[in-house]
This record gives sequence, structure tokens and C-alpha cells, in this order.
Amino acid sequence: MKSDYILLLIILLIGIIFISGCVTQESPTTIDNNKGSTSEDFCRSMIPERIKLQCNTGDWADHSMEKGNSQCFSSNETKVTWNDGTSIGGTIWFSQGERTGENVNYLYSSQYLSYEKTLISAEGTVGEKVSYRFMMVLDPNDQNAEGFKLKSYKCCKSTKYNPCDILGTSYKDW
Repeated sequence: MKSDYILLLIILLIGIIFISGCVTQESPTTIDNNKGSTSEDFCRSMIPERIKLQCNTGDWADHSMEKGNSQCFSSNETKVTWNDGTSIGGTIWFSQGERTGENVNYLYSSQYLSYEKTLISAEGTVGEKVSYRFMMVLDPNDQNAEGFKLKSYKCCKSTKYNPCDILGTSYKDW
């Protein structure tokens, strides 16, 4: 009888893990709620290797950060896009690590970045809307004219019935 409860507990835990759909890998880190699908490949293919941002320190950045920390954002003259040319939706704002689990040597996206596009077939038929959410970590020590180097990211496919909660994941779990 005790073994039945243990077996039930194991099955329940596997079910919870499957439902959450989290896949964790080494650099870059990815969360995907469609385990076994092409979503993970899609996430990797959309992420640019570098993101161009403008950074500020000091009084301007101190309104929400400790003194001396950096806040970086996209400037009006720089268009930030996914690899397929689609504009990155959401607030493009990164700040130096300061929360539990974050590394002070990296820049973290302050809100999820969204990818949304309605697919259109080669024949012109309107397809379904595709929606993904991303969180990213950039390396401010690896910067060139094209921007900051991507260190790692998390990604999940968002649907009408499963709007992924990527903001609910902690950077310490990356």
C-alpha cells in the first residue's frame, strides 16, 4: 500500500513537470512549454546574437537602482529586431543585476520581450498568430558596434489558453 502512494507521487511529479513544459539547457538557457516541438528551435533561430542598447549610470539611472548601476535601453534611432526582421515588442530595457540570483556583471531584461507575427503562407493564406516571450541576459563586457553579446535567454510559446509566465521564473534558476 505504501508503494502505491510512492508510485502515485512519482506519477504526479512527472505530470507536473510535463505540464510546466520546462526544458533547461546549458548556454543558452531555454524554457519551452511545448516540449518535443519545434518551439525550442524557433526560439534559438529568432534571438539576435547581439542587441544594440544605450546605457546610462549615475543620477539618471539611480531612480530605481543602487548608485552606480547601469540601465540600458534601445534608442529611438536604433531599430531592434528579431533575426527574421520582426520588431522586438515590449519594453527593451536592461539593467545591471541586482535581484536575488542575478550576477552584477551582466545586464538583465527588465520585462519580457515579445515576438508576435501572423503567419502567411506562400500562397497568401493568413494563418495563425504566433506569439513567444523572451527574457535575456547580456554581457556588457562583450560589446562591439553591433551591440551587447547575448549570454543566455529563456523563451516560451504563449497561446490563448497558455499565456506563459516567463516573468514568474527567477534568474537564480537559470
